[in-house]
Amino acid sequence: MSKKQLLVTCDLTTEALALLRSQADLEVSFSKSRHPTPAEIQSAHALIIRSGTRLHKELLTKAKDLEFVVTATSGFDHIDLKTCQERQIRVSHCPEANVESAAQLTLSMILNALRQLPQLHQKVIKNHWRENIKRGKELTGMQLGVIGMGRIGRRVAQLAQAFQMTVVAHDPYVPAKDLQSVGVQPLGLIEVFKTSDIISFHVPLTSETKHMVNHRTLAHFNPEAWIINTSRGAVINETELAVKMRKGLFSGIALDVFEKEPLPKESPLRPQEKIVFSPHVGAYTEQAFAKASRQAAEKVISWFNKGQWTHRLPPEAEWAKYL
Repeated sequence: MSKKQLLVTCDLTTEALALLRSQADLEVSFSKSRHPTPAEIQSAHALIIRSGTRLHKELLTKAKDLEFVVTATSGFDHIDLKTCQERQIRVSHCPEANVESAAQLTLSMILNALRQLPQLHQKVIKNHWRENIKRGKELTGMQLGVIGMGRIGRRVAQLAQAFQMTVVAHDPYVPAKDLQSVGVQPLGLIEVFKTSDIISFHVPLTSETKHMVNHRTLAHFNPEAWIINTSRGAVINETELAVKMRKGLFSGIALDVFEKEPLPKESPLRPQEKIVFSPHVGAYTEQAFAKASRQAAEKVISWFNKGQWTHRLPPEAEWAKYL
């Protein structure tokens, strides 16, 4: 019996590669870049990718033998799931791997924004001290509004509670009793926007969540709030957010994700003073990389050895009908 062909388009840990290569019936090869060519993909039975590899319809039609795709990421908007379904290609992701990494980044962005650490760093570099700086804020007693109470949103809520914050949340797909059981008060979306000192987004990108922050909803935000987004850039209409910021609204913004990445030089967000940026690093820790690598390898092995398909895409959840 001939070996199954696995094409890898991304970096994996040495441990994950050793696990894959230990499989006698699996042959592992690597694409020359994150963007596999039709020649590279045409004989592959399985793929391991990350978000830098876009599986679009044109490429998928060249993959005549493709059975299984694993993205070693939580997000999956880089994959044409409709075409995969039409071609009966099973797709899986690794949503457990980056929970801690993304949640901790969210808390660090909140702390950086409230204590103005980037600005204070520049003060010292320029040989200034505490002249003309505003006092920072403590998290204790503040209200955090979490939009989306999936794996990462729940962990963010838990970490915030350790700082003695009040946590409220909006997620129409999580029963109110489930939120209340972890000490989180369920509220409507606009009520979260109106009453929260800090609003943090942890939602997938769907037709429901795209531009959920826009000129209409921005009118309801607490004008002195901090906005944090470590989910997907298109959740926020950046042009309309910039208009509000130019009018002096909001105490600060922290963004790890953007509508277009890398952030364009002409972005209206760049001139704004009260923004902390990071370059989409929610899952960019050694631990998250190791977990995602191993989980992706295990999923490929389970598929070929046992026919097991876990963390299926599209997700088997009510919200997924809006993908």
